[in-house]
Amino acid sequence: MPTHVRLLLTLTPEAATDAANAHADAAAVSHVYDVSISAKRRSSTLEAVRGALSSLPAATPEERPLRELLLAALKVPPAAQARADVPLQGLGVCMQGVNARGPVLEGIATFAVADKLLPSCVRAVNVTVGANGLQLALVALVYGGNFAGARPEFHFLGAPSGKLVDLRTLATGKKSVVATASASGTSHFLRRAGQLQAHAAAMQDLGVAVHVPRTLRAHTPLLDTYVSHAEHQGRALMCVSVFA
Repeated sequence: MPTHVRLLLTLTPEAATDAANAHADAAAVSHVYDVSISAKRRSSTLEAVRGALSSLPAATPEERPLRELLLAALKVPPAAQARADVPLQGLGVCMQGVNARGPVLEGIATFAVADKLLPSCVRAVNVTVGANGLQLALVALVYGGNFAGARPEFHFLGAPSGKLVDLRTLATGKKSVVATASASGTSHFLRRAGQLQAHAAAMQDLGVAVHVPRTLRAHTPLLDTYVSHAEHQGRALMCVSVFA
């Protein structure tokens, strides 16, 4: 079963703020990688992240020992200890059901969009290591399923004051809304134009028309999000798409 892993690596001076905020530090250097892993069996979350990390291009000399520390932390983690939810500030993600294994935090990602926490089955890992006056923070999102060549996408709909529903749970029988756009290798402009089109199309599948020019767009190193407000059969609706 193919597994898609999105990695955010952020290198900062060790004196910087905590790992979840390190990407925003002026001295931070961040890179995002998308890796697809094929395996005969379903990998554990940490196995998938370790495999994706091992497949990256060679690290710089200053980053190499930190990558080795990350790999070691992911290889033989100690017993898990339950932790409170961990919001990853500025990334649009909150980790829930978190277990701490030494420096490794593992949980389920919820998407924090427009004051909503949108549930998902995406697995998340956050770990930070330090050496030689530098620290390297890793945030990983791990998806099951075949997303080769495209970023996974998620669509939600509901009353603005209530809970939003994942369109997959509605079982409408309409065309799939998974991986319809955002192919890799395209420019930011073309990719985001395709995402906006996919956002509108996913809602149209349910007979909800969104006003594209008024759609609010937000982008983090991990997520692209689109929020529209519409009316359907006299009801106000909030429409959200997340491309991860």
